[in-house]
Amino acid sequence: ENLSHNRLAILPNRTHYDVFFAPELVAAALPFLNGETKVKTWDEIVSETE
Repeated sequence: ENLSHNRLAILPNRTHYDVFFAPELVAAALPFLNGETKVKTWDEIVSETE
């Protein structure tokens, strides 16, 4: 698949002021920075719903 390599992380209950102090940011950013992609393909998503 031709998915973009960009990712968007949304951390609930955080603002652009305090997001850098959020422990959740580490868990969201490290896999991306390490090059790990655990994004499912469309085929995997569809096969799970069947």
